[in-house]
Amino acid sequence: MNNSMKSLWLAIILLFVSALGAVNGFGDGGTSGSGAGRIQAMLQRFASIVVGDVELDTGSALVRVNGTPALVSDLKVGYQLNTTIEPLPTGRTEATQVTYDSTLIGTVSRVDPLTQSVRVLGQHVLFAAHTNLDNLDPDSIQRGDWIEISGQRKADRSIVASYAGRLLVPPPTVILTGRVDAIVPGGLAVDGVAIDTTTAQGPQPSLGETIIIHGAPLPGGAVSASLLRSPSGVEPAALAHFHVEGFVDDTTSLGFRLNGINVQVLPQTTMINGVAEHLAAGVRLETGGDVINGEIQADTIYFKPELRQEVSGQLEAVDFINTDSAFLQVAGFRILFNQGSDFGRSDSARRNVTSLHDLIAGHDYLRVRGYVDGLYSAVRRLDRVKTNDQTRLEGVINTVSDGQIFVMGKALEYDEDTTIKFDGDPVPAGRLVQLVVPGDVVKARWDNPLAAGPAKRITVERTIE
Repeated sequence: MNNSMKSLWLAIILLFVSALGAVNGFGDGGTSGSGAGRIQAMLQRFASIVVGDVELDTGSALVRVNGTPALVSDLKVGYQLNTTIEPLPTGRTEATQVTYDSTLIGTVSRVDPLTQSVRVLGQHVLFAAHTNLDNLDPDSIQRGDWIEISGQRKADRSIVASYAGRLLVPPPTVILTGRVDAIVPGGLAVDGVAIDTTTAQGPQPSLGETIIIHGAPLPGGAVSASLLRSPSGVEPAALAHFHVEGFVDDTTSLGFRLNGINVQVLPQTTMINGVAEHLAAGVRLETGGDVINGEIQADTIYFKPELRQEVSGQLEAVDFINTDSAFLQVAGFRILFNQGSDFGRSDSARRNVTSLHDLIAGHDYLRVRGYVDGLYSAVRRLDRVKTNDQTRLEGVINTVSDGQIFVMGKALEYDEDTTIKFDGDPVPAGRLVQLVVPGDVVKARWDNPLAAGPAKRITVERTIE
């Protein structure tokens, strides 16, 4: 994302945070007037904690994990959190309650290496570029392995994991968070799984409600429930502002539904990384706004396409955030290496790269594969490869403005000598900026290791119709 768009996104978030202290909350209708807000999003990294691109103080936060009191240190990057927030007089934002409920805890019943997916408690789980793999290699998962999944449901009810961790010690119960499909005497159907509730404690859910099941597996894939819990958190109607990320359930005449919440798209709604025509079931995005009559009035929509980004070029600088995190400057692109990143192969057995401190700026030539993580491009895998006099890029267009195309925060240079194709068809350089939109994927090549000057070749693909 270029600096102007980054500033816009941060300004929107800061406006939301500052407005939490306003009298009577955000709207004229249907809000509580308490000034409280809620962020329902993935834990991105620890600062205090960063959730939904907002840094939150957690010194006095009440933390619960799967229904029991816990510590901030028990949380992990990739966990989907429900966080109640309040503004502080200092201008910072405080998390008063942080709640995490596992999407799934159970054993793997099926592995599909081709699609990098597994089946757990009857649920189809997909691994993505942003998945934090904790003590888990998708290529080595076996049937019977105990794993924990935190993620977001798509419209087809499959789960895209933001966190996936191997459990070395089997837990006391399995956990399934899902939607009630049917209710029968002594039982439920939850996202296609038969649940025996004859001995279960807890509230009886209604049809269509999301419920958390604790229990024991039964033959044939059923679960004998010992405890039924409602998801922790406050309904949107009881809040002044709601900030949420996930996959669009479906579109409506006024907007769309996200995680079961109605979102209205207004004429003044700001869209980042996409346009209104991209809104469709299954699209991953983040949004927030005032809550009026139980519905979010979107002030911004931030599209988060699940698209790989890759840069091969010379390492120019390593700017450390802490011991294990840094911003890498590779061929002019600024990329975040954090807890979800790992090291791949090295081109030399005599110099193995296993930490950021092993990298040599101005010398090493890297291939960095990553994904969009909030405001940054983040590393999934870093390989040190043989020196090359070319730079290669595969990335997502962040924005198009003033005749320039920005990819991964950097203006993409090209001229009449650049070979350009759009969706497979050759186009002149002067026409490209009129065709592309945010969210399109660019592949580019330069004949130098620093991506200096106009690109030699550019290919653009329309990824969302």
